Amino acid sequence: MITRTNKKTVQELLDNTWRSYPPEFYITLHWKNLPRQLETVIKDTQFFNNIFRMRFEGCNTPKKISKFPRRVQFQHFHERHPSTIYRKNKPPRSVLTFHTHSVLSNTHGFFKDVDDVRDFINNLFHVLRIVVC
Repeated sequence: MITRTNKKTVQELLDNTWRSYPPEFYITLHWKNLPRQLETVIKDTQFFNNIFRMRFEGCNTPKKISKFPRRVQFQHFHERHPSTIYRKNKPPRSVLTFHTHSVLSNTHGFFKDVDDVRDFINNLFHVLRIVVC
């Protein structure tokens, strides 16, 4: 549970980070596996971070990814929202699933616009053979 003190501390941390490394792009990820547990969405987000950073930096293992501030940075915020699940021969049902809002910064102008970021991410998923909605 986030208390008022924790929320203030988090906001101060974000403000300080964004003063030094201003947000460049806002990304929303709707996970195809419709995660319902926080642990699942955190694991998926860590995987996304690693593949994005490896591709961005041109390395072939997460161990070779530079430490911040020498690499791109994400701040992720997870939210839950109702999603409808359609199943074969069963009525649709509504469940609460996570989606992730991400702030991308410290790219040093690598991406020229939003379309360039989207193409980079879609190409990344295509190379990994992950189906993108």
